[in-house]
Amino acid sequence: MQYLLVVTISLYIISISNAQTLNSLTSLSKLIDTPNSTTNNINIVQNTSNGENIELCYMPYLASFSRDGEAINNNEVYEGLAAVALALEHLNTGNGTIIQELDGISERCPLQFYTYSFDSMGKESVAVNTALEITDPHNIDNEELVPCAFLSATGSPIAIMTSVITDIKQIPHISALATSSILDHPGYKYFGRTIPNDRATAIPLLQKLRDWNVSHLGILNINDVYGNDFADAIRDASGPYFDTVAVNINIDFTPEGIERAIRQLKNTKFTYFFAIIPGRVLDDLMTEAYKQGIAGSGLHTWLFADGIDTYDIVDRSFAKGSPLSNAYKGSGKSALVLFYQVHVCI
Repeated sequence: MQYLLVVTISLYIISISNAQTLNSLTSLSKLIDTPNSTTNNINIVQNTSNGENIELCYMPYLASFSRDGEAINNNEVYEGLAAVALALEHLNTGNGTIIQELDGISERCPLQFYTYSFDSMGKESVAVNTALEITDPHNIDNEELVPCAFLSATGSPIAIMTSVITDIKQIPHISALATSSILDHPGYKYFGRTIPNDRATAIPLLQKLRDWNVSHLGILNINDVYGNDFADAIRDASGPYFDTVAVNINIDFTPEGIERAIRQLKNTKFTYFFAIIPGRVLDDLMTEAYKQGIAGSGLHTWLFADGIDTYDIVDRSFAKGSPLSNAYKGSGKSALVLFYQVHVCI
């Protein structure tokens, strides 16, 4: 379930070992087995080379590295982990190459930073158990690292549940992917994110569609806190100038449920559809859409929200002329982090 940082990005470290880009992290990994003590959320680790104590801020990283027991090529998750590692390295060494304000910060503030990565497997139960384990107060007695912050690259349903735990423990929870507006509620006072919420991204989505002279949009969304909130945000932002029809897909994603949802979209007579769904049902959905004539026709355009990962669409091979080959032609994936500037189509 968990991956030591130097293991999960070992190939990355090897490729740049000559430059020693992550030197501070690899050095810290040799010292963290038995922290001497803890002051609030800061770990005190002894530097065995000179006997001095190191004040260490430990920030575990939770993400989906696998699905249904199989490893997945989730580029965003691994890129996020690499970015976190590089950011912590620059904090530890006072490297201002990318963020000028960090230049010399290690001399002004001797605090060091470290991370560990944990696999949520895309499951709420696994994520919650992991958060409970990481924040367990008995970690101090067991000489395990105590977190000063919790980093996650998980979706809204998981982040909502893990944030309850980190709020109780009064540990900052920072997410790169959870977009639900529910997390803006004052009850989640220790939660923060590095991505706009759904209500913020709905506006530029509609603006881009208007730029394309699109006036009607069918929304197909998963019936959970993420899908419903995003669909509501789009409808609320559409106002009197944009017609939207929301169709909630059955949560169990049965063939009957998918067939029914696609039929409802077909009956709208719309030609643009926005799907807020998980990647595991994407092929089944698009196969049914092609079967009912609202995908691959040259008249219909499908756009997918960030619940669809890049690997669900990109770098895949389809038999020429097959239903999926035709269905995905002209489809696109929204890049939420770029929504304020551009809507990216694949």
